[in-house]
Amino acid sequence: MKQSLGLIKWFDNEKGFGRIGTVDGTDIFISINQFTNRPSKVLKAKAIFFEIQEDKKGKKAVNVSDPETYDHFHYIMSLEESNPKVSIEFTIKRKSRWGNEYIRKEFRDSSIFNYAIYQLLRNKDPEEVKHFFVKNYEESHLDTAESIKKRFQTTREIIEKISFKTIKIDNEGNEIVKEVSSFEIINNIFTGYLLKTDEEYLFEIWRQNDHYRKQSNYLFNKIYEEKFSFPEKIFLDNYKKIDRNLIHKLLLDKQREDICSNIISKKIEDYNEIVETTYIDIKLCINELLQTESYSTLNESLFKKNIDIFFKEKSKWKESDYFNTFLNFLSRNSVGNQKKHAIDVINQNLDDDTIFKYWQEFKYFSPSKDFLNKHLEKLTHHDFINAPSEFHNEYFLNEYNKLNFDNSLLSFCNLLFLVLEIPDSQVQNVEDELNEKFTTAFWLYNSYYSNDNYNNYSKVHFNFDVTFSKENVKEYLNKVDNLNEIIYLIKIINEIYIIYTNHKPNSSNLTTFLRFSQEDKIRTVDELLKTSKYSLDIRTIDILKIILTHYDNEEKLKITADFIPKFIDPNDDNNFKELINSEDFFKNDSKNRNSYFKCLSELVTVPKKITLWCNDYTNEIEINTAIEFLKECPDNIQFNTLKKIFSSIHLNKKLITTELYRHFEDLANSTTLNLNVRIALYVLNTLNAKNQFINDKTIFELVSQRLNENVNELVKIDELLDKCTGRTWKSHSYDGGGKDKWFVNIGGHEFAVEDSSINIDGKNYYLNKDSKSININGIYYNFKWSKKTNIFHTKNYGIPDGLTFCDAFKSQLDTDLNLNFYWCCNSKCYSPCQKDYNPFQWKKYTLRDFIKILGIAFDNDLYYRFAAVINRVNRLLEKLKCNGCNKLMRDATTSEFAFYRVNTFHCTDSNCNEFHKTVYLTHCLNWRCLNIIDTRVSKACSNGWYICDKCDNCCSQEKIDARYQNLLTNAAFNPKNPRHQKLKFQVDNKLGHLERNEVYNYKTGEKK
Repeated sequence: MKQSLGLIKWFDNEKGFGRIGTVDGTDIFISINQFTNRPSKVLKAKAIFFEIQEDKKGKKAVNVSDPETYDHFHYIMSLEESNPKVSIEFTIKRKSRWGNEYIRKEFRDSSIFNYAIYQLLRNKDPEEVKHFFVKNYEESHLDTAESIKKRFQTTREIIEKISFKTIKIDNEGNEIVKEVSSFEIINNIFTGYLLKTDEEYLFEIWRQNDHYRKQSNYLFNKIYEEKFSFPEKIFLDNYKKIDRNLIHKLLLDKQREDICSNIISKKIEDYNEIVETTYIDIKLCINELLQTESYSTLNESLFKKNIDIFFKEKSKWKESDYFNTFLNFLSRNSVGNQKKHAIDVINQNLDDDTIFKYWQEFKYFSPSKDFLNKHLEKLTHHDFINAPSEFHNEYFLNEYNKLNFDNSLLSFCNLLFLVLEIPDSQVQNVEDELNEKFTTAFWLYNSYYSNDNYNNYSKVHFNFDVTFSKENVKEYLNKVDNLNEIIYLIKIINEIYIIYTNHKPNSSNLTTFLRFSQEDKIRTVDELLKTSKYSLDIRTIDILKIILTHYDNEEKLKITADFIPKFIDPNDDNNFKELINSEDFFKNDSKNRNSYFKCLSELVTVPKKITLWCNDYTNEIEINTAIEFLKECPDNIQFNTLKKIFSSIHLNKKLITTELYRHFEDLANSTTLNLNVRIALYVLNTLNAKNQFINDKTIFELVSQRLNENVNELVKIDELLDKCTGRTWKSHSYDGGGKDKWFVNIGGHEFAVEDSSINIDGKNYYLNKDSKSININGIYYNFKWSKKTNIFHTKNYGIPDGLTFCDAFKSQLDTDLNLNFYWCCNSKCYSPCQKDYNPFQWKKYTLRDFIKILGIAFDNDLYYRFAAVINRVNRLLEKLKCNGCNKLMRDATTSEFAFYRVNTFHCTDSNCNEFHKTVYLTHCLNWRCLNIIDTRVSKACSNGWYICDKCDNCCSQEKIDARYQNLLTNAAFNPKNPRHQKLKFQVDNKLGHLERNEVYNYKTGEKK
């Protein structure tokens, strides 16, 4: 009876029967009694072989057995393509996402082939498994590459899913179970397959790696190849299909260099037309043999084949396009000397005229001197430029000899043209015959344009190569008294270079390959020597800068010390400015920088010495010299000079003498000094002599003197004290997250530290952490470290109206913040601007620093009041401009009532429509208001007092009484004077408007 194959669909083990799903899709009854080897339990999806018997009840399975024999295996393998399936119900036990167990039944299509083949093989010995597969492969007679590939793939998939074991008996009779790796079994099976495969299919199997285990590695492949070697014939027969990747694969398989070499040789034989893609494919194959002996031979063979192909087309040799195409091909694809060798062969087969024609057109080889000399008359300018350097040098020397160079300026100009015309021609070839001034000029010109400081010029400037060195230049400078001739020569060199580069040759005049005809040269040189205008504006100081770029700092200092007094006038304003800027040459070298400026200071006049001193370039100067200069220096730098004088006193208290105070007294009486200097000196003298500040009347006398000097100047006291930068408020930070920051404290001032340096006036000064000192402008200061945590929120409310200088006073403690605050215009300020400064901060000095430097005792409250007085004076001075002509008004009359002796002013310009019209200026009596009352703006109230245009206040009983009392005290009251009578009436009747709460309109003078 014919055997069938199927899977158990279901089976009742208690009752002993069930049903089978068969290959043809039918169901067959099965009884436990029909098993040839009765199992203890029959499971679903079990694969069984059986015979079909039919009776009255229908079909049933008899002679049921497990898959076991080769015949069973052969039958199962025959089902691979059709892969019949049986639908079997399975019970699935799972857990829900909440962890509850549940049971579900579902039908699944189960492959008869898969279940049967795994069931048959899983307990087989590996050797028997190999035997089954190889025998079946042979009997299958697979006749297409695709079917063979499919068999390799199926076998690989089956074996990789099964675990195999071998059992051996040791000498003591014990069983030894050993696992066998799947790739070893696959290896053995595939070797058997390959031995049974026809050669016509072997190449495709090898090319597509069908014979390898999936994801195999190099080591496995090596083991595999040792068991089976693909015949050489399959590779040679299929050489056209083999590319560089397959060549690489061949070499990896068994280092088959001989086969690869034969394959590439056959490809070269087929290569009969220059096609670059084909050439590159062959070339890439050859490159895979780079480490082999065949590489050079194949390379040479391929290149020779290209030459042979080119020579076969002899009729096209004289076609430029064809020749150029081949040259380009050589350039892209030649290795080593191949291109040179090919060109040598080509030139041997071309006539001389054709070679020159192609060289002119393509410059495809480097011609010899003889070749160029032979065709000299045919050379173009482009040919000449592209000739080799040895030809240029020889031509240069020949032409130089024709010049009969005599070290004249004319000969020098002709030499310049020659150098520019001939590439690679080096002046050093004839340098020994040149005058020293010419080689010096060449060296300086080269250095000038190689210096990055001159990047506004073209970086492509010609370089005149000379062996002349910087030391030779120094020696030359020692021999000459001025540099006029050298500067002239540098200008000539530059001018000829510019003329040469911009020159467009006239083809009718040009009879050689040179850009300039002889006529052009003669005319150009003649014009050049007659002109006085040159493109390059190089100066003596530029020569110094050029030279300094070639030396270290020590040498730079020596050179400048010799060069400046000999060649440069440092008292010329432009030179002086340039010399100051030359400090860049001493960056990061404070010692030599200071020495440089000390040297410079010794060479200049007093005003320039003072300039160096005032800009912290030098620290030493005679104090009397500085004081004398102060009398004569421009108004705008006077106060700055005074501050610098005090910085010297700060560093050397021995300068504080009786003579110094005499100087200050003389200066204070000098009307040529500006208002800030005179007030400062008056205060110092008064404090020293009387221990009191000058009053506002003295200040106004000084102001009046200034007004009499110049009515066109807007007078203001703007440098004397610490300027207000705005009222600052502080509170605890909202986020409460403090950030630590490091500071150094120098003389009571703290400076934030960034990258081991502090910044003062835009300059970085580096800290010496070991000695805890810092060098600032040549003077060493000690410092202390401090770390702060910022826990404050800070806000600046701007400068209060009418305030020039900080006049905050009465430091008090804010217990909430644990910080001191000052009263500023009736409000708190936590960062007053009044500070004491270090000597290196002298530019921030104020009157307060002057007083402390001189060691004069003073009352802080009086100082704050003085600052407030200065602010009031400034508010008054702002009103002094005439509305008619914008000039300043002068004082008109003195007052017997007012706080100031002078409070009436008038215009003194007779051409002005406001001429001699009296203007009354005074402060508002409201101490909270900082306004200046101006009669040009405000009207008077009924008591005759002018009304403030800001707060509407006019008069108070307190001020009326004070004015009346002032007259009585000074015995100035006159009962017959109407104004005095009116004042007494106001006192007697208490008519002060402030106390009566009466407010008047400043525009009309009427009561509101």
